[in-house]
Amino acid sequence: CLERASWLYGLATKCGQVGDWGVSLDAVDEAILELEDSGLDDELPDTVEDLLLLRAGVLLNLERFDAAARTCSAIIARDPEHAEALSRRGLCGAFQGNYEEARADLACAASLLPDSHPVHEAMRDVDKILEARKQEVQIHAALNPRGVYP
Repeated sequence: CLERASWLYGLATKCGQVGDWGVSLDAVDEAILELEDSGLDDELPDTVEDLLLLRAGVLLNLERFDAAARTCSAIIARDPEHAEALSRRGLCGAFQGNYEEARADLACAASLLPDSHPVHEAMRDVDKILEARKQEVQIHAALNPRGVYP
């Protein structure tokens, strides 16, 4: 069982490297089920986290942001300081337009991974969007001080 789950993990990784995200997702999901069905998921929490993180990455590449965010949340429920899961969930939030939540996840990931350029870059992008939105609200308020709409 563990041997098969390991083989499926390798298959999912290789398929992801060549951009075959559908096969990669099927393989990682099958590996997770294999561990759950055998009862080894409780004995091998790090392996399950690795599989879930791979699944989240595949779902991100498939632009299935809700499912990717849920998968990251499952990892974070196990380990609240899982920097990669926080980072990926932050990306999901940004892609979905949930910038405040994305900012919070990315900030937490950045504090755990202070040298990670991609995390800090994503956080800067989200900050720019939040600042632009703030400016839009201020401009709207200045142009329409009584809040009257035509």
